[in-house]
Amino acid sequence: MAEATKEDVDDAVNAAWAAFDSWKNLDKIKRAEILLKIADVIDANKEDLAYIESLDNGKPLRETLNVDIPFAADHFRYFASAIRTEEDTSNFLDSKTLSLVFREPIGVVGQIVPWNFPFLMAAWKLAPVLASGCCTVLKSSSSTPLSILELAKLVKDIIPKGVFNVISGAGSKSGQYILDHNGFRKLAFTGSTEIGYSVAKAAAENLYLQHLSLVESRQIYSLMTVTLTLLLTVFSLVSSLTKARFAVQVQEFLYRKASMMSL
Repeated sequence: MAEATKEDVDDAVNAAWAAFDSWKNLDKIKRAEILLKIADVIDANKEDLAYIESLDNGKPLRETLNVDIPFAADHFRYFASAIRTEEDTSNFLDSKTLSLVFREPIGVVGQIVPWNFPFLMAAWKLAPVLASGCCTVLKSSSSTPLSILELAKLVKDIIPKGVFNVISGAGSKSGQYILDHNGFRKLAFTGSTEIGYSVAKAAAENLYLQHLSLVESRQIYSLMTVTLTLLLTVFSLVSSLTKARFAVQVQEFLYRKASMMSL
């Protein structure tokens, strides 16, 4: 997988700012139509996307096909509706004072998604950014980048050039280039609390807005009377839903069977 350089991040940020003026001024109805087209193309390619997600992430195909991919499409449809229902406000405070509240795009948003829900988490972050009229540079997880890259290919003729930019690579390199960059107006990160501190520090130093969703998980499961099917189900669900610092205690013969089935 390509490792984004500092120059790649610079190019992505510059492309996003170049597209910002035209994107933020696009009619709300047209912007909503674009989000609906994204949802439609996800639905039209849901089998391929589910297979890529399962292959890359390790989730069961039944989960990616019935949860991750369709929920992502639904998220774009939700925000397509939100665009058309969002309203500014006006209020007479007294006979001489009128209070007006206008909601405007803030600019370019840097976004970093985790490994456990790469496609769905990208949709959760991308849809509201596009709906608001902002542009974005989105970094995929270094462990699970494939579905986001495939999405970028599918929507390249739907979303105007420069509005949605994807970079890949290790968090310690390409991710750090995002944190060190002064061209963002907001940073959004989902991942470990440890890295979240670095994101918060970078946002504070550059006076960025920030949105952090931080997870730590250190579960210990004791399953001394458990079937092989249940054991595999626990691994499947817990490993994808959390950061997955967990341990499972089971009988040795079940461990051996589970290990052989995972090869």
